[in-house]
Amino acid sequence: MKSFKYAIKGQFIRLMPVDDRPPATTCTEGLRIWDIPNPPPVKTITWFSERLKPAKVSCLKLQGLRGLTVFCSQGAIYAIRPHYTWGISAAPAPSQANLHPAERKRLTPIFFPLRDGEKISEIWVRDCTCAASVCRKTIHNEALAIVTSEGRFQLFGRYISPRAEASNPHSGLRWKQIGNATTTHLLYTNPMFQSPHTDLGAASTTAQTQISEKKPAPPAPLVKCRGWAIAAHFGYMSVASLRGVNQLKLFHVRGSRRDVPDNPCQGLLLGYEDGSLAALGNCSEEGADIEGDVYHDPLALYHRINKKGGYEIVRSYSLTDSKEPDLDYDYEWEEIPMEGELYWWFDDHRTLFIRHQP
Repeated sequence: MKSFKYAIKGQFIRLMPVDDRPPATTCTEGLRIWDIPNPPPVKTITWFSERLKPAKVSCLKLQGLRGLTVFCSQGAIYAIRPHYTWGISAAPAPSQANLHPAERKRLTPIFFPLRDGEKISEIWVRDCTCAASVCRKTIHNEALAIVTSEGRFQLFGRYISPRAEASNPHSGLRWKQIGNATTTHLLYTNPMFQSPHTDLGAASTTAQTQISEKKPAPPAPLVKCRGWAIAAHFGYMSVASLRGVNQLKLFHVRGSRRDVPDNPCQGLLLGYEDGSLAALGNCSEEGADIEGDVYHDPLALYHRINKKGGYEIVRSYSLTDSKEPDLDYDYEWEEIPMEGELYWWFDDHRTLFIRHQP
C-alpha cells in the first residue's frame, strides 16, 4: 500500500510519493479521474496496487451515498455502481445499462443499501498473490470490505472460508485498510472483462500515513463466519439482521424451467420498520427466469438444500397477505424465526448455504 500526493492539471492526476521522490515514469501520464470534470479536492490518495498506470480510474463520491451495487464474476470485482437518489421505501434495481450485453449474463450484482445517516467508516481490501486461473499471477485486489458507522459490514468479492474452527480464517491473507472516516472518495479501475484487474484506492481529506503498515486484524463479522467450507467455489457472503423486518421479497428462479423444478432461491431483500433495507444474495430481477414474491409482516422463513443441485430453496409465510408456506412435505425443512442474524453464501448461479445465528 502506497500513499501519494498529487498535482492536478485539468482532468488528470500526477502522483508523487509522500517522501517527495520523483514519481516513476509509469505514474506520470496515467491516472485519470474518469467520471467527473475534476479530481476530488483532497490531500492524499492511497492506491493499493503495484500497477500504477491503469487505463481508467473511476471516482465514487462517498458524500450522500445511499448504497452500492458491485458486479462480480467468479469472485472478482468487475464494476462498482453507486446509489444516491433512490427512495428508501422502494427496492432499487441494480442497473447493468452501462455493461456489454455479453457481460450482463455473467455478472452477479451484490447490493448493499445504507440506512439514513449511515456512512462508510472503514474501507478494507484483501490482496492475493496466487497463480490460480481466476488470479492474474500478480498482486491484485481480491476483495473489498465496507464497514459502516453503525458497525454493519459487507464483503464484495470472493469469500474464503475457514478450514478449522480454532484457526484464524484469514491468517494467510493480507488485509489492508485503505480508507477511514476521513475518506471522501473511493477510486477504482475499470477492467477489461476478459482480463480483470480491478485495483482500488481511496482519497482522503487528511494524510493517511498514520494507517499502519502492519497486518491488521480482519473485520469482526468475517472472523465470526466459521463452520462451513465452500471448497472449489468462488462464492460470496452477506449478513443481515432479521429483527424488525416488516416486509421481505424473495427472488427465485421461475418453476417453468425443467432443470430447476423446485424454484431455487437467488436472493432476499429485507425491509425494516424504520424504512431501511438490507440485501442477501442476488436481488436483481433482470432476466426472464427470475421473479420475486413479496411478504408483509413475515412470521418465519423455511429453507432446505437440494442436495442434487447444490442450492438452497427458501419459502416464507405471512398472515397479513394470507400466504402460507408452499412446502413440499416429502422433504425436511428448517424453520428460521424472524430474529437474530442470517448469513447467506452464494455464487454466480445459486444460493449455496444459509446459516441462522440467534
